[in-house]
Amino acid sequence: MPATAGTTQPHDVVHSPGGRRSAVHSPPLPGVRSSSRSTRWGQPPRRGAAVTREDAAMEAHLNMTGWVGTEVETRVTRAGQTTASFRLACTPRARRAGGEWGDLETSWLTVTCYRSLADNVRASVAKGDPVVVVGRLRTQAWVDADGQRQDRQVLEATAVGHDLTRGTAVFSRTERTVAEEEPDETLRDLILSVEADQASAPAPA
Repeated sequence: MPATAGTTQPHDVVHSPGGRRSAVHSPPLPGVRSSSRSTRWGQPPRRGAAVTREDAAMEAHLNMTGWVGTEVETRVTRAGQTTASFRLACTPRARRAGGEWGDLETSWLTVTCYRSLADNVRASVAKGDPVVVVGRLRTQAWVDADGQRQDRQVLEATAVGHDLTRGTAVFSRTERTVAEEEPDETLRDLILSVEADQASAPAPA
C-alpha cells in the first residue's frame, strides 16, 4: 500500500473579469510542481483565489492507475452541486539493473469529481481501493492563510472505476439526467470559487 497522503489543498478557480484573457499554465507531468505565475497584469491573486490555465486546446487528458490514498471527501455547494475529491497514489514499476522488477517513487495527485460522478464515487470508492481515473490535468494556484503563493496539480475526473487487474467489482446502473452532464466552465468555476472561500475562512473558535 502507498504511504499516507499529504494534506488536500483548497479547490480554486480562474476568474476572467471584463472578458480579459486568463493566464495560461502549461501543465507539467504529474508529481512535478509547476512554476508559480501571477495574474491580472502581474498582480498576485487574492487570498483563497487561484489562477488556473483554461486553454482547451492545451488541456492534458490522462489515464491514471493507482490507489486511493485518502477517504473520499464530499461537499455540497451553495448551488446544491455535489463535489468529491481524493488523493491518488501512483507507484510505477520498472525493471531494475539486476533484472528484477521493483516499485519506483510514489507520486500523489488530487482527483476532483462533479455531480453524478461525485455521487457515484462517494458510494463506490474507499481508501485503499485500486482505481483507474480518466480526466483533464489542471494546474491551480492560490494564496494560503500565511500569504504565501502555492500551486498544485489536480486531475479533473471524467471517469473513475476500479482496477479489475487487482480484484472484482459488481456494477449497479444509475439513471443519468441531462442536468447531470459534465458542468460547463462557468458552473465549475462557481463551484470551485465557493470551495476556495470556504477553505480560506478562519476556523470557528
